[in-house]
Amino acid sequence: MRRQPLAVAAAMMFFIGNLPAFGDDAAESSERILAGLTNIADVVDLPDSINLPNEWVATMRDIAAATTNSKTEQATCLSYTSKSWVAGSLQSGSGDLIYTNFATDGCDKSPLAHVHSHPRGLPVPSDGDLAFALQKPFLKSAFVVMDDEVCGLVKTGESSSTLADDAESFAATYALRHGIWNARHAQVGDLSEAASVTAATSEFLHMGLYCGRVGEVLPRVRPTKDLSDQNDPLLYVVLKGLVLAQATVSGGAIGTLSFTPKLDNMLGKLISDGVTYGPLTEEEATSILSAKTSSEMLRLAAKAFRATSGKVLAYPNNRGKEPAVFYTSFCGYSNVDKSLACAVHENFGTSFESTPTKLMAFYRERDEKTILVRSRPGNKYRREDVGPGKYAYAGACKFSGMNCEPHGKGTVTYDDGSVFKGTFSEGVADGTGIYTDPSDGEVWKANAVKGSIKLIEKIK
Repeated sequence: MRRQPLAVAAAMMFFIGNLPAFGDDAAESSERILAGLTNIADVVDLPDSINLPNEWVATMRDIAAATTNSKTEQATCLSYTSKSWVAGSLQSGSGDLIYTNFATDGCDKSPLAHVHSHPRGLPVPSDGDLAFALQKPFLKSAFVVMDDEVCGLVKTGESSSTLADDAESFAATYALRHGIWNARHAQVGDLSEAASVTAATSEFLHMGLYCGRVGEVLPRVRPTKDLSDQNDPLLYVVLKGLVLAQATVSGGAIGTLSFTPKLDNMLGKLISDGVTYGPLTEEEATSILSAKTSSEMLRLAAKAFRATSGKVLAYPNNRGKEPAVFYTSFCGYSNVDKSLACAVHENFGTSFESTPTKLMAFYRERDEKTILVRSRPGNKYRREDVGPGKYAYAGACKFSGMNCEPHGKGTVTYDDGSVFKGTFSEGVADGTGIYTDPSDGEVWKANAVKGSIKLIEKIK
């Protein structure tokens, strides 16, 4: 028999001597899974529930208490050393953000899991949390604590750091798609729905999600619906909003792009031309355009643009501490308009806390009303407004609060078909222009005063 080198044999004896003292059912126990001693090939092999070690539970309660007192995220590592479950020292973040230093927080430099808190919101892992778990190959699991509730991700053999880039884009777009599905089916989301969305994302990334109360058995959360091949036309509107945001940031032109659910040729051209004015590579652009469903196209676009953030797509992704301008594209049910609606907002702040400052695009499904604001050099803007009815406006505009009101040269078509081409001020016709009567086609020189148009001289 071939003898093993003494150093290797000694190391093996040390490892065996430090195995957790599990019971007879250790091969099937959740403790062995958490310790990384049971090989889980993929999500289908994960158990229906897991039990957390008492020492880990105590640490989670400490983190929840520290978060309540400080109002900031707290985090630490979790592990097993010298026949006992252990935790590192608590580390504090700033508000809703924390970067854990595994080199200084204990666990004898062999962390098995990571736990952090959410000061507000829900205890389900965010898109960033999913990516973080995948980026750390030494982690077997990762947990989020909020008050007395906890959710945990358990990785499998198929969980790979190469999927980290997919984590944020899939999580963001799946949550957005789920929100649209709920709106169409008059369903209101809650904690269980939010966990279901995260569960679907987790399983796509080959991880299982477990949620429950700290100290109790954590049941596995299953996705309630499969939206992987969803082909809702509103997803094309979100994608157009993302392209509009990217073009606005980079100064690129958007041609005749319409903010509607139509998958028009201009969208394809803009994505293809992205290699000239944006971060897209030719390979990324080709992948987006060859996608078979709106869900897949949106996810690939979010990944290529690195646009993330909950139920909206944010571009550029501003998760830093310094407030800055960024754009969000999203759809949902509008209680004001009593309709599904989509919008693009310019915002100022961070991805965690921001204020919408400008409405750059709007689409209302009920009557197909659209607003599209194009950014022009010199901090100037052009608004294109369509419907409902015959109403339309195209021309210069000036922001007054969130809305870019007609201001400067433009053309408006009223519901009766009449047209005024001339000067606008503060949202209404105000100045000289040309008026066309729809009843007989007569064209007049006209003068408008705060929206009231007076015919001056017939031209034809």
